[in-house]
Amino acid sequence: MAMAILRGIRAHDRGRRGSMPRLDLLEPRALLTVSTISGYVFNDLANLGLKQPSDPGLASSTIELLNSTGTVIGTTTSSASGYYQFTTDASINTAPKVITESATIPLQQPNYTQTTTVPQFNPALGTLTSVDINVVGSVSGDIKMENLGSQPEVLTGTLAGTLTTTAPGVAGLVVNPAQTQTFNASAFDGVIDFAGTSGHDFGNQTVDASGSASVTNASALASYVGPGTVNLTEQVVSHSSGTGPGNVLTAITSEAGAVINVVYHYLPGNNIVPGQYTVVQTTQPSGFLPGQVSSGGVILPNAFTSRAIPITFNGSLSENNNFAEIQPASIGGFVYFDANNNGIKESNEFGIAHVVITLTGTTDVGQSVNMATTTADDGSYSFNTLRPGIYNITETPPPVFRPGKDTIGTPGGDTSQYHFSNIVLPAGFNGEDNNFGHLPAPGCKLYCLAFHASNGQRLPILPGPQIQYYLPTLVAASERLHPTFTGLIAHYNAAHPYKPVHAVVSRTIAATSHAAFATHPAPVAHAVVAAHYDRFASALATESTRLVWRHKRGRR
Repeated sequence: MAMAILRGIRAHDRGRRGSMPRLDLLEPRALLTVSTISGYVFNDLANLGLKQPSDPGLASSTIELLNSTGTVIGTTTSSASGYYQFTTDASINTAPKVITESATIPLQQPNYTQTTTVPQFNPALGTLTSVDINVVGSVSGDIKMENLGSQPEVLTGTLAGTLTTTAPGVAGLVVNPAQTQTFNASAFDGVIDFAGTSGHDFGNQTVDASGSASVTNASALASYVGPGTVNLTEQVVSHSSGTGPGNVLTAITSEAGAVINVVYHYLPGNNIVPGQYTVVQTTQPSGFLPGQVSSGGVILPNAFTSRAIPITFNGSLSENNNFAEIQPASIGGFVYFDANNNGIKESNEFGIAHVVITLTGTTDVGQSVNMATTTADDGSYSFNTLRPGIYNITETPPPVFRPGKDTIGTPGGDTSQYHFSNIVLPAGFNGEDNNFGHLPAPGCKLYCLAFHASNGQRLPILPGPQIQYYLPTLVAASERLHPTFTGLIAHYNAAHPYKPVHAVVSRTIAATSHAAFATHPAPVAHAVVAAHYDRFASALATESTRLVWRHKRGRR
């Protein structure tokens, strides 16, 4: 139903706009960054739901971006072209941070080269500014010594190694763990046991050494960024030894290894990362009603009320998340006393007040409409802030009057007594002159007013209460003049009690009213009464002058 209504409205609108070719303007676009969610807020002139090149943008509409938890991570307003975009997540703290990745080369027999890896820095986290390579090299082993000479000796045992680390931007980071111990040995005691007075076992011991290097060169840093791994190479050489000045027997067992820490220093990025988001319009442009909502060229059902667009973001680009707006429509007209029964509301014809007018129909989005208003003192009525749709206008006829000619105005439709139907109202259209004409019912005072005036008889200046209720502007016109007539007549009768005023009145009215009402039967009483007032005042002045002149001469 709603789609049929929408098609009808669009067809009507195309008929109004004609089929003249038009040039489409280039849409202004902002330069897009890596991660962008964008769209437009626009005046949907044809109420199509999708932005056309000729649809103007609407500025200053507030748009929010929410993440999957419903947290607002961005707020912006549409530009003069109606464009908006989000490129960052405002909820992210952009203070510098570090991430450490570690690799361990286990202790093993020395004199070897081994390569290990650590994960690269994830660029989605931000911008890598520097890398620290921190190495802790270890040598572990046992040195045993025996003095075989005939003289006492000082035995020296050294546990040592050289570990060289190679990484992108680091040609060779060298650490040298080393430890030296001594033992005062006696002359050989006759037993090779690395004990007693001539021998010694220094015991299993471990010695560490650390070193670090920093990488700041941009080309070298590039090797650390990405979804893969970084290669780290460790070369290990042992320098453990046992020495003495004479004959010495030495037994050495050793191992070496390292722990390599790669520290990434970075500025956290606040780009919008892949995930689920919602774009919400929180303020409507002034003077507009919510139109359709679309994403990527697809109209979202029922989103015109929520003003929310769900987005599955791939981390790169999501555009044309658009909020259409439509200008409100209106429709109105008059209920009036059609004096000459020609179906045209003329300037000298009075509106009928307090008449109930009902508007029903269905909007472009399938909403039912049923509202009522009453006519103002001048007989006017209007229904404002309407969505486009198909509408009907029904009058509840007032008493005292009988039906005249009902004349449908803009934008058109079907007409029957007290009823206009199938009014296709486009967006932004102001329908006018949907008028209900009426004639006086036989026997009412208004009917008598027209009858007596058209026959040259005196006008009943004050209508009855029902006519006063429905025709307040006619009553106001009569009441503005009636006290003046009353005052003039009272003054004249007081000054000249011997000459009744009705003769002057009847002469004046008879001379003017019949011709006037012959072409304007009713109700132009205010104009005719005004004319009568001028003639009556003139007649009274002339008559007063004449009577004064006769009185001075002793005449009656």
